[in-house]
Amino acid sequence: MRLLKKSIDTNPPDWLVELTGDEITATILYNRGQKDREKALEYLFPEKYTPVQVGEFTGIEIALKLVQKHINNNSNILIYGDYDVDGVSSTTILVETLTQLNANVDYHIPDRFKEGYGMNKSSIVKHADNVDLIITCDCGISNLEEVELAKKLGIEVIITDHHDLPEQLPEADVILTPKFLAKDHPAYYLPGAGMAYHFARALLSHYQEEDFAKKLFDMLVLAVIADVVPLIGENRYLFQIGIDYLKNSDRPGLKALYKQLDLKRNDIDEKTIGFRLGPVINAVGRMEHASKAVDLFLAKKANKAASLAAELVIINKERKKIGEKIYQQITEQLLEDVEEVIILYKPDWHQGIIGIIAGRLVEDYQLPVLLMTDQREGDLLTGSARSPAGININLILKQVSNLLVKYGGHAAAAGFSLERSQIAKFKEQVQAIIKNKQHQEQEKLIEADLEIDFKQIDLNLYNNLRKLAPFGELNPEPIFYSPGVNVEYDRLISGGRHRKMIISNGKKKMKAIWWWGGQYELSNKVSVAFQIDLNKYQGKEEIQLIIKGVEAREQIKHAKIKNKNFQQDSLVNKLKLIDYRQQILEDIPVNKPGYLYFFEGEGETKHYPLVNRYYNRQGKRLYLLTNPPSLEILAETLLLSEVEELVLVNRKTRPVRVDIFLKKILGTIKFAILKKSGILHITEIASLLGETEETIITSLEFLKLAGKINFNYLTYQEIFIEKIDQASSGKFQLKREELIGQLKESNAFRNYLVTRTMDEIKNLIITQLK
Repeated sequence: MRLLKKSIDTNPPDWLVELTGDEITATILYNRGQKDREKALEYLFPEKYTPVQVGEFTGIEIALKLVQKHINNNSNILIYGDYDVDGVSSTTILVETLTQLNANVDYHIPDRFKEGYGMNKSSIVKHADNVDLIITCDCGISNLEEVELAKKLGIEVIITDHHDLPEQLPEADVILTPKFLAKDHPAYYLPGAGMAYHFARALLSHYQEEDFAKKLFDMLVLAVIADVVPLIGENRYLFQIGIDYLKNSDRPGLKALYKQLDLKRNDIDEKTIGFRLGPVINAVGRMEHASKAVDLFLAKKANKAASLAAELVIINKERKKIGEKIYQQITEQLLEDVEEVIILYKPDWHQGIIGIIAGRLVEDYQLPVLLMTDQREGDLLTGSARSPAGININLILKQVSNLLVKYGGHAAAAGFSLERSQIAKFKEQVQAIIKNKQHQEQEKLIEADLEIDFKQIDLNLYNNLRKLAPFGELNPEPIFYSPGVNVEYDRLISGGRHRKMIISNGKKKMKAIWWWGGQYELSNKVSVAFQIDLNKYQGKEEIQLIIKGVEAREQIKHAKIKNKNFQQDSLVNKLKLIDYRQQILEDIPVNKPGYLYFFEGEGETKHYPLVNRYYNRQGKRLYLLTNPPSLEILAETLLLSEVEELVLVNRKTRPVRVDIFLKKILGTIKFAILKKSGILHITEIASLLGETEETIITSLEFLKLAGKINFNYLTYQEIFIEKIDQASSGKFQLKREELIGQLKESNAFRNYLVTRTMDEIKNLIITQLK
């Protein structure tokens, strides 16, 4: 991995600095092509944007006249959709629009397992006697033979799609696609629902029903986010103006789904769409039939919508349950040290779920994963492949394509099928390719938008950068570059997979997280690429850096990694410990300038300003009103607060009983479900309960194995959690013992701070910092 600074113009015009709020944000925006004042205004302020006009789409007038003809003739129109969120949303948009125009309209969503993606010949034949016009959405652009069949059967066909154009187009009556536009056109990257929406707009305008188009925004925004299209141009605009329509939708199906998921309207954003709503909608297509999702969004009565929403949530829970069973089977089967690749086959794994599980395993092991199972329909095996950054899984499949019936995908994810007789050769050849490093892409480059100094990083910059959001493909979150920074301190977290760091440029210290940085050994001076993130805790906000890449380090494979810590000599030399352990808490000075008070866990205190592992500030003296659960957290706090004096306060400790601790955890889970839509921030809960992040994770894993909860990671620090009631796993007692051990360890450190001499404690701290 190499860090590379982009060649950029660092002198943005004054008008852009004024619009964005600072020179750094203006520089990034200017170098992303916003060099015209009017275009920049459109980008930053949706009310200034000029929306795409429906007439800009090739063929839309012909399609409009064709639909008008069929409405006038009282013909039967079939909307032919797809089984993912984009297909479901597109289908809903077109069915609702044609219903509003009094057309005779029905829809068909293909069965994932029996029909597969796109138009299906048997389904076309099935509908031939009762359909005069087929309008596809989110599919059709590659269905040459299927369109030809429909035409032979006397059915006219309008294709609305957004996928890349094939070499030969089907001979439909009309094809509507943003891919006919120039690549720099603002609508080029519309999702399927975007093309369906603009076609709906044209129809509604023709029939003087323009106001109805606003009722379609909720479905449109759902697809824009869930289909992970580039959030630029028309997509950015549609999201910006449409998100409030999704939050405040009057659609009975969405209102029922929000209620089933305990989603508050104000909680609905890119994250909840991507991790809460999207998976529920997609699950029904993976497990049963996606028509239930369309029925939900078309439902007019609240009782029907409630019933369907409940069914979708149950199906998603079953998907999670089956997925968890597969995941547990695999993790129990794998040896602890998996060397190169995970390739597994089991005939009864669920075909619609193995891709999700492969993705989870890549996250856990940072290795390519290929999972196979029997096809539900047919005699072949079907497989899903996923890979971490730097390994092109599609290239691997290409090299063994002689063994496959078909394959397709991209660098990080692909699907394939093969005959059962080829499985041994397939596994052997894939392992050989990976062992011989024939899969690797060129050395990964991380391109930073701009080099900046730590002194330029503050809340104002963070808030100005958020004006560029929403981020996504072709509008990535900015990456910054700082050369020659000092690694003052770092520690491994999450079982050694990730790193928490304190880095400085000699003048200013910054907290940083390096996800998957645990496999590297750091030197004490590095160059870093990073994004700027924000921690929020009890009304306080603090900047944290997310490390994206580091130079001047060596990779270590399959090794036990110890913390390697660095510290400015000045803190070690000047730190003074003061013993207040015999004094009562009431005698501790309150709110004195330069005095800080470390406080975590339950209870209240009158002392201020408070600091903890999550929120820090600088001062002269630090009082430990509560003792931290680990030496590493104490060391981090001392470094960031830059105090000269550490005061130990008498805090009697007693062993933490595991059952009482689990009750507290369950209490925080209940609160998260009721008040935060089931989202828990691991570091925040660790600080609230006064335990290490590892202890919190272990307790959640125990409750999961015990059948009490289920959770999924939204980010590396946030999880979505829900209560369940199911049979426990055989491993939950081992996890309980692990939890007991962690609680004993944190209690032992607290006791050390209470019982040992000042010299012993200082020596321990200095040893940790050196």
